[in-house]
Amino acid sequence: MSLDRSPSKLSGALAEEAPRASLAEIRATELLTAQHRALAAMIAQLRRDPRRSAQLVESLGLTLCAHIAAERELFYPAVQHVASKLVLEGYQEHAATRAALDRLLATRAAGRALDTIVTHLAHVFEDHVDEEEEELFPKAERALGARSFALAASMKLRFDALIRRDADTGGGVQDETRT
Repeated sequence: MSLDRSPSKLSGALAEEAPRASLAEIRATELLTAQHRALAAMIAQLRRDPRRSAQLVESLGLTLCAHIAAERELFYPAVQHVASKLVLEGYQEHAATRAALDRLLATRAAGRALDTIVTHLAHVFEDHVDEEEEELFPKAERALGARSFALAASMKLRFDALIRRDADTGGGVQDETRT
């Protein structure tokens, strides 16, 4: 089975990112929240699907790594001055999420062993999302103000560029998020 890595296909799962007329009307935290929801839906689908589609796992890996890269490269530096401890925790949670994803991508396990790996990834990701959305995002939005819209646009462009580059080269995005 061949994975369609085109930006439109992978970003299709993230189409909810643009509920408004244009990307210029989306705040950085709204973009990240939409990506969190799309990624959570992919993880939930993986948990429900006993066949554990290789395409779904690869798509999850690529999408999660592009999200992490855009967040680490653009969002965290923009809000570091507001909540340095939360940003540091975010970096650490990204590393834990990445380790759980690596374990999933490398496994040949099946049945309960695979369920355990997927469940661990789900819990690590959910913990990160909860902390970020409940604690970091409100502080970030207060500090960013109107700059949040331009930051969202930059993050979306970076995310799409990573997806596109991965499609063009057949890989690489996942290597960038290793810490």
